[in-house]
Amino acid sequence: MADLLQILTNVAGLTAAEYGVGPTWDSEGKQLWSDGIEYADVIHINSVNDSRLVEVRKRIYDNMENAVALNYIVTGDSTRVTPEQELLKSVMPEDYYNHMMMKLSPSINIDMNGWGGLKAETWANDTGNATLTECLALISGTGENSIVEFSLGLNDWDDIATYAEVKTEIVGAVNALIAAKADIAVILSNTLKTASSVRNQALYQMYEEIAEELQLPLFDAYAITKTTHGDLDYYQDGTHPNEFGVMRWMHRLFNWIAPSTLKHLITYDDMANPVPTATVIKGKFWNTTTGLETVNALWTSLEPIFLDNSPCTVLVTHSGNREDIMCMDSEGVLVEKILISTTIAPDRPAYIPPGVAEVRINVDNDNTAYDPDLDMIALSIKYMHPDDINKGLLFIKNTDL
Repeated sequence: MADLLQILTNVAGLTAAEYGVGPTWDSEGKQLWSDGIEYADVIHINSVNDSRLVEVRKRIYDNMENAVALNYIVTGDSTRVTPEQELLKSVMPEDYYNHMMMKLSPSINIDMNGWGGLKAETWANDTGNATLTECLALISGTGENSIVEFSLGLNDWDDIATYAEVKTEIVGAVNALIAAKADIAVILSNTLKTASSVRNQALYQMYEEIAEELQLPLFDAYAITKTTHGDLDYYQDGTHPNEFGVMRWMHRLFNWIAPSTLKHLITYDDMANPVPTATVIKGKFWNTTTGLETVNALWTSLEPIFLDNSPCTVLVTHSGNREDIMCMDSEGVLVEKILISTTIAPDRPAYIPPGVAEVRINVDNDNTAYDPDLDMIALSIKYMHPDDINKGLLFIKNTDL
């Protein structure tokens, strides 16, 4: 086998000091760590940026193979966590973080440390709806068993006058985290593409500079969303991705952070397309606390719609006054009740998270808004095919912002 260090030097342009803290390689190209533990093909280094991800991949590997505890914390704004805005509640990135992490290891704990409108400034100063202090409380010890994915700046840019000031806030926030937890593993993620080209370009460049200055790995979320911004298959507005946009970017994220030996686990979900039916039930509704059938002459509802436990979008079109969808598991137990805003009636799209075997939909509760003789109920279920998820997914860095 060719000398791995020479390959890294020639192909990736790395020096020995840039391979990352800890690993060396034996004569067969297997990685060795300073504590003498051997890791075969755990770290796949193709660039300086990959070399900075060594500790992240090692911790994921140790959790999977050696049962070492691991906490993965996501610090971000409404593009990363469920926002408080009603119209955006149907898109839940944390559900997909959990869904994807379960593929790597069921014992990795996911914590969301974010809020819609969150800024690096208010996070670091403990004045936001999610804070540095709350993040630190999620991290045990000095951070040796934790990873923090950090992506803030969209809202700082909107409120702070200059590039330098925004950068200072982001750097200060990350440094405050590292100062408090010396052994924390941090992943920086630049921001998703939004409708503001000036902000896009500034934050893209800013995160490149910060990653270099702090010597931290940088996930290029902008590149993943650059070619799909404005495409309603992937975005629900000018800033926030929909469930398929989330799915697409997270498949790339998890493929990047996964050790080589675990990459085969990052697979796409079953994307079967069932043909839904919308059979109307008069005089009954689905209880919004239990999801169970309840008799009431004034109500109109639909027979259960059966799914395949994969995340999808259900689109219901009707003129009734109800927006509640009960998500049930395979045992008929209520997993989650989803409320869909009346402001987008009559089309009511709802993101159905993983693990839902059927949905039970209420249409009307007073027999006045909905007339079954005049009003046709339309129902569709959309699973995204992997080819669509990968549409325009180019990994070659493109500076044309």
